Amino acid sequence: MTIGENVALPLRYAKNYTVVEAANEVASLLELLELTPFADVTPANVAANWRQRAALARALILQPEILLLDNPLTGLGARHRQWWLRFLDQLSAGHTAFGGEPMTLVVTADDLRPWQPARRKFALLHDKKFIPLGGWNEVEASGDPVVKELLAGLVETTI
Repeated sequence: MTIGENVALPLRYAKNYTVVEAANEVASLLELLELTPFADVTPANVAANWRQRAALARALILQPEILLLDNPLTGLGARHRQWWLRFLDQLSAGHTAFGGEPMTLVVTADDLRPWQPARRKFALLHDKKFIPLGGWNEVEASGDPVVKELLAGLVETTI
């Protein structure tokens, strides 16, 4: 299936849209996510950063109230990482393409530093329990060793 067909799939199953009925919504979302040039390409034939956006488009096509993202910045270059951070901020604030309603985002991360700016709230999942941390100031002040590790980021070594 092409990226366009993949994005349309939830509309076809959840809302019983025909291919034609889904086409306009899919085209609008692909344009918003800068995926229009890849609409007729299979995911295997695009770079991983664009596949991640295609997966986001498929998740967003039904306009969910809550979006769960598992480490969405992993493997992205600076340009794409910045795009994701800006776009997710717009979703959280209420993107006009989704009726202006704020969307709740639940994001996992192994490095908290890219998530520092803005009005985010943080929690730590530890031993199957969420531990609310609060805003960025509370995160920085936390004495929890796991939080300190997440603030340190990934350490790369060379041989």
